[in-house]
Amino acid sequence: MNKGDISSTGISDYRQVEEQMDLQALLNLLNADQREAIQLKYYHDLDYDSIAAMTKVPTGTVKSRIYQGLQKLRALYGRNTN
Repeated sequence: MNKGDISSTGISDYRQVEEQMDLQALLNLLNADQREAIQLKYYHDLDYDSIAAMTKVPTGTVKSRIYQGLQKLRALYGRNTN
């Protein structure tokens, strides 16, 4: 492979980084409560009860924040891909 060639792994890595940057930009559009709940759930792999204890809100509130945040992310992502 020549020095100027881009391997398929390099392209894949680039796309993954680009997707992560896009996701972070979309997460930043959520309100702070939704963003925090989603990050704790999916980046830190915490369960609803643990998130509720950390944020000092009821478990149902955590579930609502995650659900509403994911709905908004889906809508925003769809808008960005069209």
